[in-house]
Amino acid sequence: MRRRWALLLACAAAWPAASAHAQISARDCEIVDGRDLRVLNQGMPNERAILSGDAQIRCTGGVLVRADTMISHTAAGRREFVGNVLFQDSLKSLTADRVDYEHADGRALARGNVMLVDRVDGSVVRDASELEYLRETPDRPESRAIVRGRPHATLYQSRPAADTAGSAAAGEPPPPLEIDADSMAIVGERVYRAIGNVEMQRGETHGTAGEAEFDQVEQRVVLLGEAIIEGEGFTLSGERLVAYLAGEHLREVHALEEAVLLGEDLRIDAPELQVYFRDGAVHRMIAMRLPAETGPDSSAAAAADSLAAAADTLVTDEAPAAPLRTVGPQPRATATEFWLLADSIDALIPDQRLEQVVAVGNAYGERAADSLTAALPELVGRDWLRGDTITGYFVEAPAADTVATDSTSDGRARNRVALERLVAVGEGGKAQSLYRIREEGKDRPGVNYLTANRIMLFLRDGEVVSVEAVGPVRGYHLQPKEDRGGGREPDATPDVEVRKGPPPQR
Repeated sequence: MRRRWALLLACAAAWPAASAHAQISARDCEIVDGRDLRVLNQGMPNERAILSGDAQIRCTGGVLVRADTMISHTAAGRREFVGNVLFQDSLKSLTADRVDYEHADGRALARGNVMLVDRVDGSVVRDASELEYLRETPDRPESRAIVRGRPHATLYQSRPAADTAGSAAAGEPPPPLEIDADSMAIVGERVYRAIGNVEMQRGETHGTAGEAEFDQVEQRVVLLGEAIIEGEGFTLSGERLVAYLAGEHLREVHALEEAVLLGEDLRIDAPELQVYFRDGAVHRMIAMRLPAETGPDSSAAAAADSLAAAADTLVTDEAPAAPLRTVGPQPRATATEFWLLADSIDALIPDQRLEQVVAVGNAYGERAADSLTAALPELVGRDWLRGDTITGYFVEAPAADTVATDSTSDGRARNRVALERLVAVGEGGKAQSLYRIREEGKDRPGVNYLTANRIMLFLRDGEVVSVEAVGPVRGYHLQPKEDRGGGREPDATPDVEVRKGPPPQR
């Protein structure tokens, strides 16, 4: 919403006290209506001019000022507009029960049923009890309007955004951004700030926060204080959320401090999160620890770029050459069957279906408890992986599995995803795994422990069915006590791709 208030208030500043008609003409303003014009205490310091009875004044630039009564205090430079007040030019209009204007400090105060309308794009701020305007001055480089009384703003996109990817079809403007807050501040020509119990809505995306800022030109929204954004199939929260809009959809959101992403197949907890969208749905997510460096390259954006690049190299399961030094808690990714910890986590979620999760740096993953867990001691009761990197691959569960059927946020049927494969990579034998495996004729599963440069676990119906390892490979195969016979101890495998016991083939 454009806010060129100076022209709109020029008439108020120009309206004089004595010799009204002559001075108004000199200032390019004229009285066009008003039943009674009186000048009190003419020539004295407390001189006043009062115009009443449906008073109207027009000035150059298409400015119209209307009120039941107008009062001008000549010496003080103060103007009062009382009753059914309207300020209007070609760009905007302001209505209120009363407006007081102090010419000396460029301050206007509108009170009672305040409404501000952009006549160009239709944006409006309404339901306000008070609006205070401070015009631009040498000491105040940008004008500022403060709106109080739990106002509601409806903001339309008046200028094309820098990136229109994902916007509505040509000729169809995006829906407005709706904002409610305890108070608002309008800064200069482009920035809206909302303070106190903020609620925002655009299309299907809803946000809440303690404070918010909206940049109309950049189409950027910053939410501060217990911030939450909810959209199609996801909820994203953090102390600070920076969102970029593309038409009616989100394009990207950066979450800081205790960030949490809840999706249909995945939950992410991290100090920082970068979430990318396609057509309003989550498409990719990068979680990271805080960068340890304090120089110019330690910004959140730089950290995200570095970690994203590292994650990209892992599509082929290769470890990054130079990981970013980080501090703070590790991000955690939790899926239905499995959870991961690492210095950074990169997840691909095309079409709202989890496809791949890449964990980079001191990665550790563990499967959730299942029917095999109760049959074994706690120390070996769950499958786990460790390595410099861990990559998890997911597929849709078989359609015949009715338990795996779910629905999307818009009610469409969908199959849940299932973990198909896990790959741990760690040069020098840093890849480690402990996994349980069913053996024919045995009541309890056997347990394998491996170390290698690369370990791949293949799963079916939530259980490990086969394993591949690239050496040097070392490990143990543990059998239940009743299956080993007279006190036989576990055996260690030699440094080749050989495993004790008969694990099923993939």
